[in-house]
Amino acid sequence: MLARDTLGERMEELVSGTSRFRRNVCLGIVEVDQLGAIAEEHGGLVADALLLRVAQVVQQEADSHRGAEIGFYGRDRLAIILPSCSLGKGHQLMVRLASAVRHSRWECEAGGRQATLSPTISVGLTQPCKGEGVEDFRQRAESRLHEARERGGDTVAAAR
Repeated sequence: MLARDTLGERMEELVSGTSRFRRNVCLGIVEVDQLGAIAEEHGGLVADALLLRVAQVVQQEADSHRGAEIGFYGRDRLAIILPSCSLGKGHQLMVRLASAVRHSRWECEAGGRQATLSPTISVGLTQPCKGEGVEDFRQRAESRLHEARERGGDTVAAAR
């Protein structure tokens, strides 16, 4: 997992054209659906542990794409950089990620009681436009994530 600063530097490098992957890079932003509600019901430690477990599943699935880089993006999100990746291929990978998370079940104990958590994720995915800076690129990925959440979560929203 990349640190947030390293993640930002890597995005800057890919978007600014200093990398040979300039045109075919995708950025996915992943959010665990209903993480706030999970924290309220089971406690913040359980929500944090769930986020880490989701990150592990995402990492395992993303490893199928050569060069994929993953890091925490803020307190409760993940960012996935997919160099040398078309939007269509990136979308397929994100759908596989969402499916892998959806089919995961985690037993946990919180407040002296057992619980089974079945998380889902929402994903915003995009590619940089010509001449676009990193902040605009990130903002468009955030907009796609918002779109996925507006659809009710457990989905991938992708667009240039």
